[in-house]
Amino acid sequence: MAGTVAALIANARLYVRAVRDALTGAYNRGAFNTALEQNWARVAACGGGFSLILLDLDNFKHINDRFGHSIGDQVLQSVTQILWEALRTDDMIFRYGGEEFCVLLSEVVDSPTALSIAERLRAALDRLGISNPIHTPYADRSKGEMLAGSRNPDLLGRYAGETVSCAHPEAGRYIGARPGNCGYCFPCLIRRGALHAVGADRADDYLWDVTSDMSLFEGTSARGHDARALFIALQSWADPLRDPTLAPLVAGPLPPGVDIRTAARVYEQGLAELRAWLVARSSGEVRQFAGLEDD
Repeated sequence: MAGTVAALIANARLYVRAVRDALTGAYNRGAFNTALEQNWARVAACGGGFSLILLDLDNFKHINDRFGHSIGDQVLQSVTQILWEALRTDDMIFRYGGEEFCVLLSEVVDSPTALSIAERLRAALDRLGISNPIHTPYADRSKGEMLAGSRNPDLLGRYAGETVSCAHPEAGRYIGARPGNCGYCFPCLIRRGALHAVGADRADDYLWDVTSDMSLFEGTSARGHDARALFIALQSWADPLRDPTLAPLVAGPLPPGVDIRTAARVYEQGLAELRAWLVARSSGEVRQFAGLEDD
């Protein structure tokens, strides 16, 4: 009997080591991949959905360089504790890599709820600080993006294990992140559908729907350019020239005569029109805006 209990305890310890990050106690990246696949399978079988929030700590390298890695480790541990305290018991926290954390919100399928939770986490992390000679905070702000899975697990299912890259932390600099070290990158909702805005009073805070249906872009903001190039740039979220790791996320090959630089340029140029389209959608004036049709 004693031997059986000892074996069970040993197995439990091995399991914890296999799924938990040794430093912070958050779930590790392997556990994230497993949880993501399980949730996609659940959504495919039963409907519903879930949300993911990716948090990336600003200036973390500065913390390590100035105060040492032991202090940096304490920051990561404190961040994890704050996240656990701010979330529901069913939610899961993963250390995705370095100073990047991912939060899985079970059964959260509506964007207002997910956005509210993301704001609450950001506010909690804003209060994290340390006394030092120049009174600079540990982490100025948490910034990141959110992936919200809906009833279309096929949209991101093929990216299982790398899905967070679809909402890359650097994407905010392309799509309206506020300037400064305390910049806030708005969440990204990914599902099949059209682009839309959330609240005309917060022009910088958009939820972007990325669709696998090319008809969303054809004949609209890509006028005079290649719609597929714009689509590929939008799917990549960050400049593929800066971050080649995003290459696997591109939906397909570039059309003849269109290189990746053209795609990035089209992305930048089309952004202003897309924002205007979002505002027009929210005010019901899409059909009057540049001849665009509401879906």
